[in-house]
Formats: sequence, structure tokens, C-alpha cells
Amino acid sequence: MSDFFQSLGVSRETIQTLEKYQSLLLEWQKKINLVSRETIDDFWQRHIVDSGQLVQYMPNKKSRILDLGSGAGLPAVVLSIMGFSDVTLVESNSKKIAFLKEVRRNLGLNYTIAEERIETIPPFTVDVITSRALASLEKLLVYAEPFVTKSSQLIFHKGQKSQEEILKASKNWSFEVSLKQSITSREGAILILSGLCKKNESNRNC
Repeated sequence: MSDFFQSLGVSRETIQTLEKYQSLLLEWQKKINLVSRETIDDFWQRHIVDSGQLVQYMPNKKSRILDLGSGAGLPAVVLSIMGFSDVTLVESNSKKIAFLKEVRRNLGLNYTIAEERIETIPPFTVDVITSRALASLEKLLVYAEPFVTKSSQLIFHKGQKSQEEILKASKNWSFEVSLKQSITSREGAILILSGLCKKNESNRNC
């Protein structure tokens, strides 16, 4: 079950840490709903590998990453385990926050948890924004705008309606987009956006 990570040259120690994260999540899943029950039997592929595939599109390991609506920590915890040292997870649910803190303590990780709603976070600039199964692309861009610069990348997991979401979002936003096939689902896609700019009368540069 570690073939994908081995293909990336990920160490056995890192794979073991990913397995510990999986065990912790499945243990907590018995008490609180962290992921869809329908995905439990194929958890490694549906969640760990699905999150880990983003590593191929990250600028570098020092990238400042902001993960919106982190929930159980996917993809942010996986990225942290894989060596990204500057990761901030945004989550407002107290039970999920408790889980993320337990994972951080138990696995010796150093990610930051913003314990509030996305809309209330004081803006700061980041290199990469990630999000998985949170909202429509249009809504994600609204959330992301305060944190991005022209050089920031937005890397989002999306499903079979990704092209439809891109078309809808492009009515109000200007951006460059690259669409990558997910390695875990025929219907899944990874959207990589850059150059985000809100279209309006006062901003004619978009």
C-alpha cells in the first residue's frame, strides 16, 4: 500500500508515520465523524494517497501552505508528515481541532492550527492554498483571495464537475488553471490555479 510513496522516494520512516496517522484517525472515527464511512475500507488510497499526490505540484518543501477547512487533516497533515514545515490548518469544529492536536502531539509534527472560521482569520500571504471537499471553486476563491499574491498557487481537489466549476468561477475571477487527472479516481481532478484576480469595475487589470 506504500507503492505510490516509494515511487516518490519517500522514506520507510515517513510511510510508517503516515500509517500511524491512519491508525489514529480510524480510532477517533469510532467517536466522531472525520471521514465518510463509505471510504473506510479503502482509506489508504482514498485519503492518504489522494492527499499525498499533491506533493508533485508543490513549489518546494519550504512553501508556506494554508489548508482551508482541514477537517481530519487531509491533505494538510499528510503534507506535514511528508516534510512540508510551514503548514497552517484552518478548522473551527472543536472535536476535529482536538483530533488535529492529538495527531500533532502523537506524531511530533509542527503544523499550526487556526481555530476559527476562514472568514475571521487576519490575512497573511501564503505560497500555496489547498482544500479538499470543502466548497465550490467559486466559494474557495472568495475564501482564498485575502491570502494570495500574484505568485501564489491554489491547489484543489475536485470531482467530475471540475470543468463546470472552472467555467462558472471564470465569470467573476481571472486566473490561469492547469487541470491534472487524479491518480486515485477516474472522476477526480487536481486544479492548480495561479494569478488570481477578482473581476470588477475598479480592477480593470484582470
